[in-house]
Amino acid sequence: MSTVMMQLGSKTITVNGNKMMMDVAPMIKNGSTFIPVRYLAEGIGAEVKYDNATKTTWIMAGDDKLAFWIGKDTMQLNGMNKKVGATVFIKNGRTEVPLRFITELLGWNVAWGKIKQRLL
Repeated sequence: MSTVMMQLGSKTITVNGNKMMMDVAPMIKNGSTFIPVRYLAEGIGAEVKYDNATKTTWIMAGDDKLAFWIGKDTMQLNGMNKKVGATVFIKNGRTEVPLRFITELLGWNVAWGKIKQRLL
């Protein structure tokens, strides 16, 4: 199991103790916390591709294939559509997805550190 730590407003992501820099920080928009999905996906060993013609971000992780469509509140997991809970968007060239949806999809637990606004 991977351990990932991000902080609102910080461009640092720590995956299994390894720190990396992102070019977009996690943020809150319309009451939902969004993260740049590329860094999380690549941090856990998944492959990420973006198709500009269809505005789709593809993530390949083992046998799983995920598609996130920019401007939509649905995604696809292995051919099955799922509601994301908020509209996926692009910020500074990065696909932003709701943290809660991603963690529930992966079966991860999320802890919120109020003092430093950390996402664990």
